[in-house]
Amino acid sequence: MKDIFKKLMVLLVIVAPLVLAPSAMAKSTKYTVLKVSKLNTASRTVTGTATKSAKITVKHGSKTLGTTKTSSKGKYNVKVNKLGVWSLTVSASKKGYRTKTTTIKVAAVPKTIKNATMIVYYRDSTNKLLSTSKQTIKLNSKFKAPKKNISYYTASKSKYSGFTLKSSKIVKLTKKPIYTITYKYAKNVLTPANKKTLKNKVSKFDSALKSTEDSSFYKSSNSNTISVYNNAVTKLDTYVASYLKDMSTPSKISSSFISNETKLLNTCQSTQSDYNNAKSKYDKLHTLSSNDKSILKNKINNIDDTFNSAKKDDFYKNGTDKTIQAYSDAVTKLDKLVAPYLSSQSTSSNIDPNFNTNVQSLIDNAQASQVKYRNAKTSFDSEKPYRDARDGYVMDSANFFDTNFKKIDVTGDYSPIKINANSVVWHNDHAYYLAVLDNQRGYILCSSTIYFANKPDTSQNYSLFTSTLSPIDCGNLDLGQESGHILCII
Repeated sequence: MKDIFKKLMVLLVIVAPLVLAPSAMAKSTKYTVLKVSKLNTASRTVTGTATKSAKITVKHGSKTLGTTKTSSKGKYNVKVNKLGVWSLTVSASKKGYRTKTTTIKVAAVPKTIKNATMIVYYRDSTNKLLSTSKQTIKLNSKFKAPKKNISYYTASKSKYSGFTLKSSKIVKLTKKPIYTITYKYAKNVLTPANKKTLKNKVSKFDSALKSTEDSSFYKSSNSNTISVYNNAVTKLDTYVASYLKDMSTPSKISSSFISNETKLLNTCQSTQSDYNNAKSKYDKLHTLSSNDKSILKNKINNIDDTFNSAKKDDFYKNGTDKTIQAYSDAVTKLDKLVAPYLSSQSTSSNIDPNFNTNVQSLIDNAQASQVKYRNAKTSFDSEKPYRDARDGYVMDSANFFDTNFKKIDVTGDYSPIKINANSVVWHNDHAYYLAVLDNQRGYILCSSTIYFANKPDTSQNYSLFTSTLSPIDCGNLDLGQESGHILCII
């Protein structure tokens, strides 16, 4: 048992350090925090912050000047004797932490002098130097902030260095005292940025007016909007001219400047709008732009294309209706009026004030003539089958039906009639030929009609009944040999 106990003890001695080592190593990787405030030869304490409960040591070389511990808030204060212009080392150490050491230089305290020449810097809010001045100040004298009249600015804050004030008395003074006065623009000031914005607005009106001076409308002088617009821009230019001479420096303005400027700008805007509206109306009456030409050409092309298509119609070629000539005259008159203006598509053309009205009137007339032509053509086309009917005779009596297939008459033997054998209409399972009897349009039944046709181009009739089966058979058939009713159409 003793041997076993000894072996266990040896094992614990070997393993325990291995188990504890990582924890110890983990702690040793932590650094203490250490910050040191600035020091000069007049300082009697070394202050700063570090890890709480850390030991602070201040040394000059190998000599320890003092030690202390940080508070629970991490602050420390080490008292020291008179310091020279040295380099001190300050360290912070704590169990379980790695020691942090830093070096700080002790600065020399500027010697106090009795008087000095102070430089005063006047800067704007962007830190741009406006001007400088020099003045002499004395130790133990009352200090008054230097005053300087800088137009267009008001002081917003001041700062100084090189001297120390106790109330308004100078208690310390260095060789190079500096006093800076920072200014901002006063309220009634037109800054360079304001001037740039204003100039851009004015320039837009000037450029717009200049760009239209060569226009026909401007030169016509027949609208009061021209003079009103011109006067408004001139008045604005005159009002702001003196302020825009020098763009790099601010200008003092009256309390009413902004409101006056706004009124003038608004007047220019409204008069420009009135001018542009009047010019637009004038241009529409007196100018045919390239875009207007393109639109007009498309309209004319549509009318011409429809007309050229109509010229191929049988109605246009053979009809006698007055709508044909009226349609042709309307399109021709329209083409003749617009042709000179559509020869050049890329440039605008000056036109008579009544041009657009006249063109629209001719377009309306051409379209109306087109509608009338189509209506007449429809009627013409519906009559074509009757016009194609051939003259002849009904050999035996036959029933005659009107266009609604209502029986209205019975033909006699050898009754004169016109029949179009190429126009067969089916009604109630019966085939009908289109026919004209005594100028009455209607139908006769195909299966019950014997038709004796006239010989083409002669005043003679075929001697016998003829058959629709073959023109060659016409005149070769004998009624006595024919058992049915045969229609022969030549």
